[in-house]
Amino acid sequence: MNDAQFHPDDYQYGPRTSLALEPAYHQSLNTPSIENLTTILKTWDVSHRVEQFDPLPTLTSIAEIIEQAVDDFLKLDPDPLDDRHPARTHPQAEFGNLLKILFRNDDFMNKLVISYLLGRDQPELSVAAARLLLDCVPGLDAAEVFSEPSDFIPQLYIWAKDSSNEVLRAYSIGLLASALEVQDNAHKYRANNIDLMPIALRRLAELKDRMLEERTTLENEQENRKAAAKKGDDSPGPFSNLNGFDAEENSSFNADIIKMKHDTDLRPLIRLRAASLRVQPPSKGNSTHDSPPPKKRKKTPKNEKTAPTEFATVPSFTSLQSFENSNSTWNMVQPYVIGTHKVYPLSVPMHQRFILQYLNPTGEYQDLLNFAIEGHAMDLIFDYIDLERMRDVRLTFDALRYLTSLLVHRKFALEFIARGGVAALVKVPRASMASPAAVTALYYLSYNEEIMEKVCQLNDKLLDDVVEYALWCLEHSYESGMGSAAMFFAHGFYYKPILERFDQRDGLRKLYNYISTLTLLQGSNKERIDLTEEQHLTSSQVIRNTVSDFKAYFEAHLFVKLEQIRRTVGNKILVAGCAYPAGLHTNHRSCKSMIMDERSVREGVWLLTTALRASNSGWKPVDDVKKLGLIKTLFGVVILCHELGPTGRFDTAVNALNTLWLCTCVPKVQHELCESMQLFNGNEADGLQIILEIVGGVVLDDPNMKFQNPQNRDSNEKKDKESRRSRSAFLGLHAREHQEKIASVIRKYNGINTLLTVIRANHPIADADETRALACRALREFAKWEPIAQILSKLPFITGNELQGLMRQPVMFREAVGAPSLLR
Repeated sequence: MNDAQFHPDDYQYGPRTSLALEPAYHQSLNTPSIENLTTILKTWDVSHRVEQFDPLPTLTSIAEIIEQAVDDFLKLDPDPLDDRHPARTHPQAEFGNLLKILFRNDDFMNKLVISYLLGRDQPELSVAAARLLLDCVPGLDAAEVFSEPSDFIPQLYIWAKDSSNEVLRAYSIGLLASALEVQDNAHKYRANNIDLMPIALRRLAELKDRMLEERTTLENEQENRKAAAKKGDDSPGPFSNLNGFDAEENSSFNADIIKMKHDTDLRPLIRLRAASLRVQPPSKGNSTHDSPPPKKRKKTPKNEKTAPTEFATVPSFTSLQSFENSNSTWNMVQPYVIGTHKVYPLSVPMHQRFILQYLNPTGEYQDLLNFAIEGHAMDLIFDYIDLERMRDVRLTFDALRYLTSLLVHRKFALEFIARGGVAALVKVPRASMASPAAVTALYYLSYNEEIMEKVCQLNDKLLDDVVEYALWCLEHSYESGMGSAAMFFAHGFYYKPILERFDQRDGLRKLYNYISTLTLLQGSNKERIDLTEEQHLTSSQVIRNTVSDFKAYFEAHLFVKLEQIRRTVGNKILVAGCAYPAGLHTNHRSCKSMIMDERSVREGVWLLTTALRASNSGWKPVDDVKKLGLIKTLFGVVILCHELGPTGRFDTAVNALNTLWLCTCVPKVQHELCESMQLFNGNEADGLQIILEIVGGVVLDDPNMKFQNPQNRDSNEKKDKESRRSRSAFLGLHAREHQEKIASVIRKYNGINTLLTVIRANHPIADADETRALACRALREFAKWEPIAQILSKLPFITGNELQGLMRQPVMFREAVGAPSLLR
């Protein structure tokens, strides 16, 4: 028996920020498991129609093959919140390919559900079929599998509620969890859920108590055995310490040897996170010279030595901060990091997981919330997310997912915070597979303004932990955890306690690394890795998340800066034709949201531009991102948007242009836009050139998006508006050399004709007048430079009264703002 104890700061499993190569046995798809499954299915095809055929051995054999593949798959440490087919996320892994082979056999799958699972006169066969179907859940198309026969799902409810067979009862509720992921099913079987939910919650509490009682009994028995063994060892024999080599030290030495071998065997099976999405750090060689020297074993005084035990204390929140220096065995820490998944034989923890998975899709429905409250769901959740007590990270993970679905309800979320829920979330070990669910719960809390205000009123130490937890996930978690952390900050930036702590912890650099390390943005890299379609889509989502974060970050800092100007300058700056945004209050509480509407942001940008121009000073947030290289990255994102796919393409472009617009408050950034920059695709371009091409429709111009899809058409309209806003923000420079430089770039790329074309356009109708006003405002700024003013004064657009005609006939019969000042 191993006498190793878990010590703080001990951990072998390091944070994963890149992906190792696939294990060798996954490289070939023609593995023994695949051959065995193919052979079994062929045998079944021939013999299943024979009378007296017993399908039980076949189902058991297939289930054992799939379950072994599941074990190997989990050692690759897949993203726990990624619900895509395993063959898409890990195409070289056996598990996904086994599922594909199985699902191709339509006869077998139909027989599995209709004859074997629903064969009511053979409970043992139903259990075996349910077991196999549960093994296949990660690759199931729930909408199709659970659609036929019509009595499939109703029968599952019957078994889940009343079956005398505990295994069949557990498997049925596990299958219901998969069926309810289809929203139509959740609505269709609402009455069944009303009946089953109270039973499920009551059964969950009973199973939890049973699990804890069994563990306590087993621990007591082990303590008794330890005491008896210690009593027998009080009188050591004459050769017990021969050559000064203590028996327990020998045991410890052997344990270290076993550990070294175990870790060596395990390491190739552990796949690091974040696939080929990101730039890989230089790989270390496998030479023994690259490995650190082994630690010297500390001698334990004889009176402090303890008898071996099978139970180790759970890693605390602080002890899981650093994993590089560990001498603990993988068996000790696995339950707290990636856990285990065993459908068969059914264990009490797995039974609880099936119930939590069933409750998860029911949590978001308002009419089922009362049943969750009456069933003391919150009490259960608090118990389950305490990993030190549960000792099963997958049990904690499923509880966190159920919690997340319940947090959409304001009443539940407020009570969760009042009972110390935020503190419980940040105690979930950051490097465990439960952390993505924990940071997703934080994201759901940040989504609601009232709830987030309550969060910001928590004590300083807890807020520090929240921001540090989210930043760690942004750097080191699975892609889903990184995405949830990014979305948490997208909402959290509008609150000073979060924004200040983010800046104090070098959050800006960490957020920039989230996007800048993407392989997709390394176009000039000679060793560019070709991404799969799945990796490309995931990278696109990362880009959307990040530009949304930067937009929120600068809007929040804009609010803070305007507050500072108001305190120091007061109303003196208003003589320059500026106005303080309406949402800027004199006594703004730190826990209140700093979000401003679009008009207030526009007024704030113009005011700050004027103030910075007058003082010839900078703005720290922009200065910081300028050093990081964000300006070039954002322009690269805009150019790259046509490769991101139709989903969210223009939203990404809008947020990127919004961020650039906010950055151009600083004169140095205005000057930088006139400089040539190297983009990800290897081409060189000026910032103003890119903006003019966007205004003219050269970049991101898609007629189908503009004229057929109203939602995306709106996004494109906003894109054009924001691009012109960014123009108006940096054109009013007093320094003649800057003015001349900008004007020369505009003339070089035919910017005047581009803006005139925009002014004449009357589509899209909804924003045509505002678009004209913004284009007129841009031309007005250009006209401050005498050569351009002379050109404009001679154009038919002015001399032929075309502009006056547009003023008299606005598209939406609203006042044409901007044109009078241009005429002057």
